[in-house]
Amino acid sequence: QAKRPTESATEYSRAIDVFRRLVLRNPDHVDFLGYLAGTLNNLADVQQSLRRFDEARDRADELAAIAAGNGEPRGPGDGARARALLAAASGDLPGAVDRWRAAVDVFVAIALPFELGQAQVGLGSTLRRLGKRAEAAERLAEARRTFESIGAPLLVARVDAEVQRLGARRVPGGTELT
Repeated sequence: QAKRPTESATEYSRAIDVFRRLVLRNPDHVDFLGYLAGTLNNLADVQQSLRRFDEARDRADELAAIAAGNGEPRGPGDGARARALLAAASGDLPGAVDRWRAAVDVFVAIALPFELGQAQVGLGSTLRRLGKRAEAAERLAEARRTFESIGAPLLVARVDAEVQRLGARRVPGGTELT
């Protein structure tokens, strides 16, 4: 049974407390930093879905601080992603586009295809909301190729659904969507 967002937020908050303690005790342990960053990112997502934007912004700021202070290579991308989601949720679509582009750049540079695909979908979706349909279709085609390259059919289907919101039957350079 799926958890309600409030239950998820509580569980993520507890996990963050544990990971913070682990990071304080072992500041050079990369896995602990990664777990903390990922959990902060997930909590920011849940808080946004609950429309707790101030709390989500705090998590995004904490994530960015961890990345800046510890040199975690994916941290700036995760921070940009969290801030892009916040900007889009609060109606700042141009700001969200800038942050999505920053996340894409980080994930390309450090070769994280899953995270790259997620950022490409976020960028494409935000461009669609801004009415930039051609550019949105290009970004979504990139996301589709990224997810196909890592064998992620469920995420390919998610991209296809986003392309359908554009009213397109094909992604540029891609296959016909059903």
